[in-house]
Amino acid sequence: MTKHDKLKAIVEIAGDIKPFLRDLKVHEDHLDLHEHAHKLDAEIIKEGFEWLNKIYNIEFTAVKRAKNLLSPERWASYELIGMENFEGHQEVIILRAAQSALRKVIVCQKRPSLFKKSFVKEQLEKK
Repeated sequence: MTKHDKLKAIVEIAGDIKPFLRDLKVHEDHLDLHEHAHKLDAEIIKEGFEWLNKIYNIEFTAVKRAKNLLSPERWASYELIGMENFEGHQEVIILRAAQSALRKVIVCQKRPSLFKKSFVKEQLEKK
């Protein structure tokens, strides 16, 4: 897989995850790439791709599975009434655990350099 292919895959994966970030209380641009990310070293891009791909296949998939336990209409009614009123429901417990795990890996300090805006800016200025 080329550097370009990895960047394209990162954008696609991040696009799938982005709609779920609000529920995690994570800013939407948390997984955005710098417009000149293609100028970074291949190893930095590879590290970012592998990290995000792993999250997608494990933690994000767990959130999607939890969301699929109920119809979108049912989840919307839970939201309308207030999720706190359903905290004892098994599907809500499963969703909360999955969301917590996803948030933990996305906002961790060991996040790849590719997703650290100050690092990327610094690297690009050196080039």
